[in-house]
Amino acid sequence: MAATRDYLGNFRLIRMIRAGGTCQVWEAFDDGSKKRVALKVLQPEVRTDKHEIAFLRHEYEVGHLLSHDHVIEVYDFRTDRDVPFLVMELSKSRNLKMILQQDGVDRVAPVVKTMLEQAAMGLDYFHQQGWTHCDIKPDNFLANHEGGDVKLIDFALASRIRPGFGKLLKGKAKIQGTRSYMAPEQIRRQSLKAPVDVYAFACMTYELLTGKLPFTGLTAQELLQKHLSSPAPPILAANNNVTQEFNDLILHMLEKKPERRLQSLADFLANLQTMRMFKRNPKLSQKSDAPSRTGSEAG
Repeated sequence: MAATRDYLGNFRLIRMIRAGGTCQVWEAFDDGSKKRVALKVLQPEVRTDKHEIAFLRHEYEVGHLLSHDHVIEVYDFRTDRDVPFLVMELSKSRNLKMILQQDGVDRVAPVVKTMLEQAAMGLDYFHQQGWTHCDIKPDNFLANHEGGDVKLIDFALASRIRPGFGKLLKGKAKIQGTRSYMAPEQIRRQSLKAPVDVYAFACMTYELLTGKLPFTGLTAQELLQKHLSSPAPPILAANNNVTQEFNDLILHMLEKKPERRLQSLADFLANLQTMRMFKRNPKLSQKSDAPSRTGSEAG
């Protein structure tokens, strides 16, 4: 946004929270409601790109009817001076990727169960509303410095859950999603249902508990092939404080065939209530008691 442009519509721009490849996220003040909100604005170079505008509009269509404590609120889709943008709930929390990178596995461990419980609640609600997220990863959940107030964000790739058996999708559109968290059926471009997100959620859980991804590759193709055919590595091999039963739960969520996988995040939550995640309770470090740095996205 140009420095001389202090407003988008009736929203006064306060500060840029972050800038990504296609979008900027701004903290803004709504002169009408007198409330602070977040604006998700397309980057200047893609503001006339029909596909990017469609993704932004789709995120509004998915999000504006959702209402859950652990899902970010989407209020409106607008255009001002040919600049398309979303009006969203403002969150000053970091995303889980930033928390992991800045705080490390040991400081995340005491709050990771809370993070995962709340993330699963939000994602399960999302599925109950008939949507598959299709881009579950630590970047797309926000959390406060205590691991609470978790919010699911970014619905641009969300797909309607449709009944029936998975079939190959028509056309030659490129695979959409983030390769490091991508379920085999998503790679094969089959119909996308809740188990797609269950698989990605397990990849994210593995990362939060170990600081590593379950699958890596020197090339994109090698990485995708590992998702398709390589056995999932046990979390215990990278974090020996994880219990065997929780390790087995995550491996169940990483099954290659969706019908053999845990079917819902409600099932994950039910299992989590009956088992211990850690053999020894992680201790909260003194530094992790301090408020974390502000600077994450709101959507």
